[in-house]
Amino acid sequence: DAREDQVASVDGQTLEGLLSQEDAELSRSEDRAEVRRVAARLLPRERIVLHLRFYEGLSQAEVGDRLGISQMHVSRWERRALEKLRHAMDG
Repeated sequence: DAREDQVASVDGQTLEGLLSQEDAELSRSEDRAEVRRVAARLLPRERIVLHLRFYEGLSQAEVGDRLGISQMHVSRWERRALEKLRHAMDG
């Protein structure tokens, strides 16, 4: 039957395409949950620095001004926090 050979689609997307989008969203959701879990183990100042840098989009100098520390200290806290996250995510 010719209809069986046709690829079903919804709004121009095939079922395979729709399912792969759902898989990607699920994967990102799982990744975010893992990052939150790992980030909870960071020191409070490390979490604050990462939040200000990556969620609020502040520069290291702006973070330093907010926290009353130098940009160099912000850089060190950020580097250590990211190293901890990378290590925890890899292991």
